[in-house]
Amino acid sequence: MKYHLPFGIRLNKNDSSSYISKEEYVKLSHYATDNKIKLEGFKKFKGNIKDIMELIDDIVVIAQDFPLILDDYKSVVLSLDTASCDDDFSTTVMHIVYLNASLYNDIDYLKSEYELAVEQGKFVQGTDYHSVIRHEIGHVVANKYKIDTMAVAQSIFPGKTKAELIEYVKNNVSLYAATYNDGREFISECFSAYYSNVANDFEINYVKGCMEYGKGGNVL
Repeated sequence: MKYHLPFGIRLNKNDSSSYISKEEYVKLSHYATDNKIKLEGFKKFKGNIKDIMELIDDIVVIAQDFPLILDDYKSVVLSLDTASCDDDFSTTVMHIVYLNASLYNDIDYLKSEYELAVEQGKFVQGTDYHSVIRHEIGHVVANKYKIDTMAVAQSIFPGKTKAELIEYVKNNVSLYAATYNDGREFISECFSAYYSNVANDFEINYVKGCMEYGKGGNVL
């Protein structure tokens, strides 16, 4: 599940900055471990470790509502992906979030690209670059809790067809939320809004519906 930019990322392929120091890597690793998050590839990180720590904090907030994502068995993994396509912020496979190294090595550029995408209506209005991880953790939650992402939306609007729901989220959540006709991006963009404190009624009810899975119950 990819988080495509609506245009190609203009990356500096000739970046010659050095990797983080051993001390910085140890500090970041301990911070991740203390929060039950696993890291991959960060010995070759060239950015500011505070940015990754903030990202970890964002995950911990969501885990308060969905604790299984930080379960010892297959807890969230953050993988610094040096092979990412240039038009991906990040991708998620099961519980592993692959971060585009070229972008996270230059957080200011990531911020500007995300802001531009929001202006174009691609992503939820009022969100910032922190929503990249909030979006991806939405996918982790869907995978962990086996959430039927379309069914959650249908429980909110039982009279709407799938096609009508796709059109609704396109107009009321974001363009990206309507990318696939199976609703797989509903949860990611609703998480983006909810955990950025900019959610509308639909987005709030959607996330609360997902929370029912965390209680072992049915969709609201």
